[in-house]
Amino acid sequence: MHGDSASDHIQALILSITRLQPVASLKASRDTTTRKLTTPNSLQFTAGRTGTLNAMPDITTLPHSSSASIQKEDREPWVVNFPDQPGPKGVHRKNTNYIRTTKYTVFSFIPLNLYNQFKRFYNLYFLLAAISVFLPGGDTLSPVTQIFPLVLVLGVNAIKELLEDYFRGRADRAANNTPVTIIRNGKKMEIHSRDVNTGDIIVVTKNHKFPVDAVLVSSSHEDGTCFIQTAELDGETSLKRRGAVPELAMLRSEQEVGTLRGFIECEQPNQRLGEFEGRLTIQGNTRTSRSSQKSTPVYPLSLNQLLFRGATLRNTEYAYGIVVYTGVDTKIMMNFNKGKVKMSTLEKKMNYLILAAFAYNFFLLVTSAVFSIVRGSAIYYKELARRDAGILQPLNYSIEWYLGPSSTPGAYTSLKIVISFFAMYTYVIPISLFVSIEIVRLLQVVFMNWDEKMAVEQEDADGIRSLQHMKANNSNLNEDLALVEYVFSDKTGTLTQNLMKLSNWYVGNTDYHEMDTPGVMGRALNDSAVVGEDRTRLGLFARCIGLCNTVLPQRDDKSGELVYEAQSPDESALLQGLAGDEVILRSRTKQTVVLNVFGKDEVWEHLQLMDFTSDRKRMSVVVRSPVDNKLYLFCKGADNMVLARLSRDERVNPSSRLHEAQAALDHYSDFGLRTLVVAYKSISEGEFTAFKTDYDAAERALNERTEKIAAACEKIEKELIYLGCTAIEDKLQDLVPETLEYLLRCGIKVWLLTGDKQETAINISMSSRLIQPDMVLRIVSGSNKKEVKASLDKIKNDMASQVDGRRNALVIKGEILALVYDAKFELELLEIGKQCAAVVCARMAPLQKAMVVDLVKQNVKTVTLAIGDGANDVSMIQAANIGVGIMGKEGNQAVRAADYAFGEFRFLKRLLVVHGRYSFERLAGLIYYSFYKNIAFITIQWWFGFVSGWSAQIVMEQIFFTFYNVVFTSLYPIVFAIFERDVPEEKLDSYPELFKEIRRGLYWNWNKVAEEIGSAVWHSLVIFGSVYFINSEGNLDFKGRANGYWVQCYLFSTPLLITVVAKSLTQTRHFIWITAAVVAVSMLLNTLTMVVVTALGYTEVGTFQLDHVIPAYYLCLLLLPTMCLLPDLGFTYLKRAFRPSDADIIAEEAYVVQKRRGAKKEQLERLEPAATEMRQIRE
Repeated sequence: MHGDSASDHIQALILSITRLQPVASLKASRDTTTRKLTTPNSLQFTAGRTGTLNAMPDITTLPHSSSASIQKEDREPWVVNFPDQPGPKGVHRKNTNYIRTTKYTVFSFIPLNLYNQFKRFYNLYFLLAAISVFLPGGDTLSPVTQIFPLVLVLGVNAIKELLEDYFRGRADRAANNTPVTIIRNGKKMEIHSRDVNTGDIIVVTKNHKFPVDAVLVSSSHEDGTCFIQTAELDGETSLKRRGAVPELAMLRSEQEVGTLRGFIECEQPNQRLGEFEGRLTIQGNTRTSRSSQKSTPVYPLSLNQLLFRGATLRNTEYAYGIVVYTGVDTKIMMNFNKGKVKMSTLEKKMNYLILAAFAYNFFLLVTSAVFSIVRGSAIYYKELARRDAGILQPLNYSIEWYLGPSSTPGAYTSLKIVISFFAMYTYVIPISLFVSIEIVRLLQVVFMNWDEKMAVEQEDADGIRSLQHMKANNSNLNEDLALVEYVFSDKTGTLTQNLMKLSNWYVGNTDYHEMDTPGVMGRALNDSAVVGEDRTRLGLFARCIGLCNTVLPQRDDKSGELVYEAQSPDESALLQGLAGDEVILRSRTKQTVVLNVFGKDEVWEHLQLMDFTSDRKRMSVVVRSPVDNKLYLFCKGADNMVLARLSRDERVNPSSRLHEAQAALDHYSDFGLRTLVVAYKSISEGEFTAFKTDYDAAERALNERTEKIAAACEKIEKELIYLGCTAIEDKLQDLVPETLEYLLRCGIKVWLLTGDKQETAINISMSSRLIQPDMVLRIVSGSNKKEVKASLDKIKNDMASQVDGRRNALVIKGEILALVYDAKFELELLEIGKQCAAVVCARMAPLQKAMVVDLVKQNVKTVTLAIGDGANDVSMIQAANIGVGIMGKEGNQAVRAADYAFGEFRFLKRLLVVHGRYSFERLAGLIYYSFYKNIAFITIQWWFGFVSGWSAQIVMEQIFFTFYNVVFTSLYPIVFAIFERDVPEEKLDSYPELFKEIRRGLYWNWNKVAEEIGSAVWHSLVIFGSVYFINSEGNLDFKGRANGYWVQCYLFSTPLLITVVAKSLTQTRHFIWITAAVVAVSMLLNTLTMVVVTALGYTEVGTFQLDHVIPAYYLCLLLLPTMCLLPDLGFTYLKRAFRPSDADIIAEEAYVVQKRRGAKKEQLERLEPAATEMRQIRE
């Protein structure tokens, strides 16, 4: 906690120096810059604030929360006076709608970027190493050698950040300078978007976007309605209807709208895209219908009046709106939150490897310093002429007896020794690794996004068809995809197509199978033989379906056909099915709904809609019949919600009829159909008046409005009369059963979390092969805590005594899950769930989904993945280690909240098994190799201490020291981590065992760490020992010249480089032309560096030429890599021969098969025994 506080203070200091508002400090900004009104009649305004955001747009929505909790957060209302008034000097405020999504400014970029980079511990470590070269004793290495790698790493990151910020800034400037039309003093005027103020009245025309959040005043439609498309906010392309307050709808011109005076009280700016509460007060306007009233009229405001920034005006010529939120206070900008940074499991494991490398570094440092001090070999240097080369020669080397007694170094000299060795040994930690990982992850994501096998064809709003590729929003988790052990999946739109089609009407006790016999209910309704109660019930049922919805009938511009713009695919399916029965929804306004029944129009007066919510799970409407002028309440919704509100009077709802209805619902559920129950009742004028009074009062409430509205609805939604039910088919997506079956074979446990009823969830699970025939179904039951506890205990005991080896599947409902959590039984439930191959949770609320995911993640300590397609899946997706969104018909909230997104569930298999597995294997290889090459490199320096009196003299040339890590050996590991494949891709599809191996630690374990470190130490010993032996007695060229220090440097460095490059080749199984090219480039760069260094005089003149005329040089190039790698190759052979992994066996089989395809007859005879052996091993 203290560390975070200190970090915040440092960031605040940097920002204050550069005069930049703190990034992501939105809450603080609101508190310090927003002026709140104390009285509604004050002449002040509440203005939006200018602020900054610290991330690219990542629109998400918050988990559902109650209005009570919302009001607790936003108790003080946000007050907006209109029209907007000029300031004290008669000038309107500027930049109130200004937005900035960039992280930096021109002045803050360098300090803030450096601060963010040095928050990483390893960068601080390398900074300390760079500083050490300027301290006494640190001049063993030249400053360039230590500083260049650090500058390169920091520079690459800074350039990436700069480019990202540049494009964000360019988009910001375009948005801020967009022209906007507003009304001031009764006249239209055009200003820049950045200068729009709260309280301004804006004018938006057809097909243009709203630059602010505004309350609708009126529009080109007589009833004040308009249509908006919110694809940029939530991804939904269907049109949404917005309606003005009826009393303002008649204000049609700018002069009339310009006369408005008053204020709006609403909730504080927040992220909730699906909620808005407020009230509008009009002061002294002569055009409103209530102007004659003595009291100031107050009108309730809801989401139905709010126009979002970024929404596009459709099917409406123009719309007027009062600005309520500007700039970063708008809904879309409030949702530009930087998501929680997720760290992969491999990255966490790598931290332990870094600690091990630090321990090795510490060992080298301590032993070197101790040996140097104990032997009394404090060496004092003087610099020779070639300072740039960093070559330091001994002034006094008091070891041999004839040089006199050695002196014990003092504290100052000892400190210099420690600093010298510290400066050298920092190379144990590969500084290029962290940049390499970022580059590799980015390129892995690029290849994922390009993967044609994970693309589906889609059609946009304009009818243009194109391929929809997968989208990776987070590259940090690529390798974690291979470690997934639990998958949590939504059902509708995730496993199913979300293409609803009416299957059945069930009215009275008659089942009308519309899918097999379209129009069958319509024929019954039009049949004169159907009379009495049956005919009445059929008519009321059809009219309930046609009236109780929010669908907007529209004529297609091209075909002229009637198109239903529905926010719910269920409603669209119901109305399309109803149209087949010749009952057609013709039009809808705020006051009327027109139904065409068998060619005759019926104009129903629309009095009140009680909309569907995830809590209510039902929708009701009050209408006046054009036939008998009576008031009817029609209701449809989830069976458990509507059946519970039916009248218990046997005369209107006979128990036999309700039993038949329940049987029909169960029957439909057995086939995985989605069901709704339909009911109605007739109400009196007095009942409606009382209800309307309560409802309107609840709508005007600023506090707890949602609860008050729900309470008002409860009073009238009771004593209903049952009419019938509906069944809608939602087919499974392609290859869903095969995908789930494969995931189960991979050892992945799949939990289905759905809001559907239990029977539907079970049957969908069976049809999708999540629950398989050989599984035992365990259902948790109970109506109270005691019964639930008994059910859990019974299941636990039954599973413990199970001896047939069959797998188990667990089923639980949301209401029982609530009892489990209330009684603190969740850990017992988890223990049972862990032993089950599949778990099905039905009737789940969005928050419950997140709770289940979090329960597993926190207690099982494994990698979890959640996949869904709708806004109700966002909390679940964010709770999991990895979130996956399905690009479907339910908007883009899930996609934008997810780490990965694609079009169909079947792609999950490829994401995990192909991209995930390859990413893990490649990144693990990159990490191992990076540590190996640096340990081999620096350990040679340690061995040299034994023959150099622990003088901290470097054994290789300075430029090689500088370029070894970031140039010579950095290219190949990146290529390896992008293209390597241990087994062919087609084999991954056939053998799920290959996926299991990754979780068992095939490519990441401490044995592998020990192998790599042991290999590095061995290679360093062979190279040092051999070169020292060759030069121990002096080595002459063909002219009799003795080798010097510079020749020795290259005798060490070149064989080392060849060895580490050859080592990487021995670990590569998938060779492509890029592999050979990178090896050639690495060796060529080393040779060119030798030539340039010699030519520029950084080494002794002629060193390069001298190296290449010494026979020992060529001997070292050929012999030393061979001596180093023979034990590695032998060990690898023994391991693959006697303890092969599944990957080894399948890779060998693939190799044999490939050879057989191109072999001749006699070659096939030789290969056949190998192929037979591979088959036997695999079996």
